[in-house]
Amino acid sequence: MLDAAPLDPEVDAAVRQHQRERFAAATKANGAPLPPAAGSAAQDASLEFTARVERKYMAAQVVESGVLGVAPPVEYSAEGVGGAAAVKRYAAQLQRVARAAGFSGDPVDGVSAKLDAASAGAEGAREVLARIAPYCSADFHQALHEALAEVETASGGRAVPMDGASPLYKKWADKVKAVAQAHKLPWQMLMAHHKVSAGAGGGDDAQRDALARDYGAWLQTAALVDARAELDALSAEASRVLDAHLRKSPEDSKREREAAAAALLRRAEAANGQPWADRLRQDLAYLDWFDARVASNPVEGPKAASA
Repeated sequence: MLDAAPLDPEVDAAVRQHQRERFAAATKANGAPLPPAAGSAAQDASLEFTARVERKYMAAQVVESGVLGVAPPVEYSAEGVGGAAAVKRYAAQLQRVARAAGFSGDPVDGVSAKLDAASAGAEGAREVLARIAPYCSADFHQALHEALAEVETASGGRAVPMDGASPLYKKWADKVKAVAQAHKLPWQMLMAHHKVSAGAGGGDDAQRDALARDYGAWLQTAALVDARAELDALSAEASRVLDAHLRKSPEDSKREREAAAAALLRRAEAANGQPWADRLRQDLAYLDWFDARVASNPVEGPKAASA
C-alpha cells in the first residue's frame, strides 16, 4: 500500500497529540524522563513511524467501509457504450473511495517512488528484481526475469550491475524496454512525463501540454483496463462460489448463511452509527422476514403487497 496522505490536517494533529499523551503517560509511569516538549522536532521524529502506521490504519478503515457502498456492475461485459459506461462508473466510485482514504497522488509517481526505495543500495539487477516483485504483475515480473537471464547467459553468466554506463546494463535496459512495449506500457511517454514532473523536461508549452493530455488519456485507459480485469476476477469468483453453493445440501447452506449473517451483524454492531451498518441491519432484518414468510407459506411465499 502506498503511504497515505493525512485524511485531514486536524485529524493528523489529533492523532499526534493522542500519541504524545499516551507516550508521556507510559514514560511517567515507568519512571523514565518525560519526552521532549510537544511540537519539538525530536518528538515528531520519534513518532513519525507510529503516525504513519496510524494513518494507514485510518485509510484502511475508510476503504473497508467505502467499498461496501460500491456495487460492481452486472452488465459491464456488454458491448458498446453501455458496458464501457458501467466500467467507468465503477472505476470512478473506487477512485472516490481512494481519495477519501488519502490516496490522491499520481499512482505512477507513487509506484516509481516505491521502486526507487526498493532498489536503493542494490548491487545487481537480479537483486532489484527480487525487491520489486510486489509492485509488478506476475507475468510482467516473469518477463523481466527472462530478459535478465538472456543477458546473463549471453555474457557467460556475469551478473548485471546497476550501473548505467555498464554495457551489460544497457543490454538489459533495451530488453526491459521491449518487455514494456510487449505489455503495452508506453515507456517513452512515461519517461518523458517523469522528467517533466521532476522539472527536467524540455520543450515548449505546446509540447508539454500535449504530453500531459497523452499521459492523462493513458492513465484513464489503464484505470479502466484494471477495473475491467477486477470485474472479470469478481465474476469468475462469483461463478465459483455459486457452483460450490449449488452442490451443497439445503441444511449446509442454511448453517453457513446463518454463520455469515451473525459475523456481519457483529461487525455492524461494532460500527454502530455508520450508514452502511444501519443499512446492513435493515437488510438482515428483511432476510429474516423473508425466511419467516416462506416458512409460513412455502407454496405461495411472500406477497409483494406485504413486503
